[in-house]
Amino acid sequence: MQKYKKTGLFDDMTNVLSVAAMRAAEENYARRHGGSTCDLMGAAGEGIYNAVNDATPSVFSREKRVAIVCGKGNNGGDGYALALQLHKRGIDTELFLLEYKFTSDSGYYFNLCKELGIQYRIIDGDVDFRDFDTIVDCIFGVGLRGAPDESVADIIRAINESGKYVISADINSGICGDSGIVETVAVKSNVTVAIGYPKPGHFLGSARDYIGKLVVADIGLQPVEKPYKLFEASDAAAVFPRRPHNSHKGTWGTAAIIGGSVKYSGAAKLANLAASSLASLKSGCGIARLVVPTSISHAVMPYLLESTLFPVLDKDGKIIFDEHAISEAISGTKSVAIGMGLGDNYEENYKILEYILTHHSGFIIIDADALNALAKHGAGILEKACGSVILTPHPAEFSRLCGMSVPDILRDPVKVAVDFAAKHKVTVLLKGTATVVASYTGDVYIVDRGCPGMATAGSGDVLAGIMAGVCAQSSPLFRDENFPAPAYIAAASAYIAGVAGELAEADTNPVSMTASDTVSHIGKAVSRVLSL
Repeated sequence: MQKYKKTGLFDDMTNVLSVAAMRAAEENYARRHGGSTCDLMGAAGEGIYNAVNDATPSVFSREKRVAIVCGKGNNGGDGYALALQLHKRGIDTELFLLEYKFTSDSGYYFNLCKELGIQYRIIDGDVDFRDFDTIVDCIFGVGLRGAPDESVADIIRAINESGKYVISADINSGICGDSGIVETVAVKSNVTVAIGYPKPGHFLGSARDYIGKLVVADIGLQPVEKPYKLFEASDAAAVFPRRPHNSHKGTWGTAAIIGGSVKYSGAAKLANLAASSLASLKSGCGIARLVVPTSISHAVMPYLLESTLFPVLDKDGKIIFDEHAISEAISGTKSVAIGMGLGDNYEENYKILEYILTHHSGFIIIDADALNALAKHGAGILEKACGSVILTPHPAEFSRLCGMSVPDILRDPVKVAVDFAAKHKVTVLLKGTATVVASYTGDVYIVDRGCPGMATAGSGDVLAGIMAGVCAQSSPLFRDENFPAPAYIAAASAYIAGVAGELAEADTNPVSMTASDTVSHIGKAVSRVLSL
């Protein structure tokens, strides 16, 4: 994906606008310009041309024929405006109309095309793109609601089967602009040009399986609602403070990783648990303390290298709440991550979690079985927390927490995460194809890094470990209000995990990759961030 140009660190991140926020920006523009958005459509046509020409200069040339497939809405109008730009440069262009139907703005640009003699046809039945080199998809954009009807689905399939170079205007037709969901079919593009700003649907759901390269066409719109932010490498660098020579392991904080149970004592699972603590060290903390049931401590010991082991009381292979033991386990720590492989002893897990929430003033990362304990006994205790709480659910865990179905969560993951974070005064990191991080103050970050090879057991443990390490080392030297907030730190952790996974997959393959491969590439991922 193209790296967007930025000049600042916190305030100049790449904006991402929901479909509603984009419409609000357009309406605001119209109010300031006599009620018209016609100029925006013209700017979109020019912006699409420039963005594609910058990304792949050979696509639009006089030697190549361009087909622009236009729907009846404003996305079709963007296609007509693009046709004018191509015609002006002597590029052979033909318009394919789904219907002879227009909005006021799109009708204006279509009539200009007619006056200039630009060829057009109404699609009636099968469509043949054999005589064209490039196809521009201007069917729906972000205006799609639900699945396309079968006649339009056939046109989308024809585009995908054409073998031509495909460009999608705003977002690939068939992809929901807010969720990235593909109900039935969607256009697969070589390049997608986000008009104005990227939308959540460019990153979430199935988007990455359909969008080749994402570029942005600036059309001069300003957000009127608080935008989401796309998290990138230069943003992640902010959570790694410069390390003076005069420092030691205590300077960079202790992270406690609390997890494990007798059901989690298989070799692979123990290795993943140990990998979580190692991930903390590789992400910056000075000391990683792995807190496990006494009955499995000897089994996990061979997998530990640099981390320290802290056995605590258990019953039947599961940690039980003992105030003195838990107090000792978290004593002196800057961050605590709890839940990985903790088991289904939810009543005891809940007591442990409640104690940590009410006694630990640092970062508290709640994952896996600790999330399930919250779901079973109530999330209200989150509001008692004296530290900074970060929840890291996948959609099924989040479904149990918030009471919504997984499909409903995936239809608008940002809103669901924001609402839960605001209600409970926490940070929510919702895992998925792209990661959504929402703070209770309304900040939203989207992290679009990661790979199919990370769909393996232990990847969540590694992320929790990375986050515990980043949280622990982020706090010692910087206590002023300008240092990143918990949601920012969570997003940076997800970014590091995603890049480490991508590097691991490149060295192995998406089939054979394991969580330990991600851990072994954390150092390279951090190096990439620090080099910027």
